[in-house]
Amino acid sequence: MTIEYTRQDPNLIKGTVVTLGNKTLMMPAMSFKSLKLLRADIERLNTIQSTMASTGQLIPDDEAITLIAKVVWHALQRNYKDITMDEVEENLDLDNVETLLTNAIVGTRGLKKGDTAQAVGKVEPEALSQYGTSTSTLPLPTS
Repeated sequence: MTIEYTRQDPNLIKGTVVTLGNKTLMMPAMSFKSLKLLRADIERLNTIQSTMASTGQLIPDDEAITLIAKVVWHALQRNYKDITMDEVEENLDLDNVETLLTNAIVGTRGLKKGDTAQAVGKVEPEALSQYGTSTSTLPLPTS
């Protein structure tokens, strides 16, 4: 079971406070090790995203859903070693997928996130409520 981020914890890698299901988590960007491992998957996701945008398709296919979950899982595992792929797949939805995927990948690329996907280090518990389930306005990165 994944432990919820509810207080300052110096053991967590800094990232973005995100909501997955009913849990608030500190999500770091993917490590370079994960980026190297998933490079082909991320490139495939970029291709799928471009196709979806050009055809007006709103719902990702099974391949895209699996790839998205894999990327998000790798990023979350940096702080939550016990989080399972099943837990990620069960709690990813169309409301949070863009925020979670963008934070996993864009953070890795070192790009500045928008105000609704604000990067944070130490966060006071009182500040967590402002993050809620906000969504990023950034598109998926393209090659």
